[in-house]
Amino acid sequence: MKNTGKVADEYRLPSRFATLEAGRFVAAFGVVLFHASITTALPKYLGFFAMPILAGGFSGVEFFFVLSGFVIVLAHRRELIKDNNSLAILKEFAWKRFSRVYPVLWALLLVLVPAMLMIPQLQWRPPVTHIDILTAFTIAPVPVERILAVEWTLRYEVLFYGVVGLALWKRKLGVAAISALIVCATASFIFKPGGLAAFFIAPYHLLFIAGGSIAFAAAAKPLRGGRIILTTGAAIFLWRLAVCAAHPEQRAATFWDTAFFGAGAALIVYGLVALETRRSFRVPSWTLYLGKASYSIYLAHFPVVSLAAKLGLLVGGRSAPLLYVAGIAATSTAAGVLFFEVVEKRVAAFLQRIKPRFR
Repeated sequence: MKNTGKVADEYRLPSRFATLEAGRFVAAFGVVLFHASITTALPKYLGFFAMPILAGGFSGVEFFFVLSGFVIVLAHRRELIKDNNSLAILKEFAWKRFSRVYPVLWALLLVLVPAMLMIPQLQWRPPVTHIDILTAFTIAPVPVERILAVEWTLRYEVLFYGVVGLALWKRKLGVAAISALIVCATASFIFKPGGLAAFFIAPYHLLFIAGGSIAFAAAAKPLRGGRIILTTGAAIFLWRLAVCAAHPEQRAATFWDTAFFGAGAALIVYGLVALETRRSFRVPSWTLYLGKASYSIYLAHFPVVSLAAKLGLLVGGRSAPLLYVAGIAATSTAAGVLFFEVVEKRVAAFLQRIKPRFR
């Protein structure tokens, strides 16, 4: 007898999506290029944008958010359609999310925070307080980043994990929390609050939800229109990159940047999933490796960008601005890969050895 309890066609899903794994690196490297560009444009370095085309590199964050929503929901889709799950499932989910995000971040902060306290000149937004340190280690929402500039994205990640955790525990609570995120994201079209409220009244929540929606759709049946949707998403992305390149002095994403990059990212993820569900793709092995290292690259690159910018001036960076920016990006990426090899892989191996049994 046919088992109608199974989700239709879900076995057509590949065990992994190579194009999305490679996309992790592309997104992380885009952020590295963005930070290399805006840092060197400061008056104490070049004083101008040597490569305006990099001004939209922050869009890697929008891609990350959509991809994160897709990956988390796809991994837990069976549990999320149930009304209630056992406490063991919730504990396992919490452990996986904690072990993926926190220990590697803590390893970096344990170096960065003492250095900032001992050398105040390293504080890019002083003064660093005990509250700043506490919220950095807990990844709690804050109005302003003072220690690790890129950590603001992790705060949205952790918020989304909390919502998914609620949905795994009590589906009705999860639905209510997701509805609240949608309301907050929609409100950001109208309201532009300051302070901590700006963290919650933001469009980023919709990107996670878009990725999760794609995951549910892909699990239900093979997605169609992969090529045209992927092409459309890429076109939107490239168009918005051109808009940002025309105004590099903007230095940060506007609401409409997030909206268009987010829409483009959602269409790209949909298109890649649709195509790879129907046939496998071979991508260069080095892109898969760098995709695995993308979290370390993303976390570790920002402090290195600042250091490399200073050192680059000593070797004539102003006389070769393009090479100066490229060298900073390459050095920062290499530092992230080194952090992956020396820290993240060892932390992951240790956590695997001490992993609790939940069932």
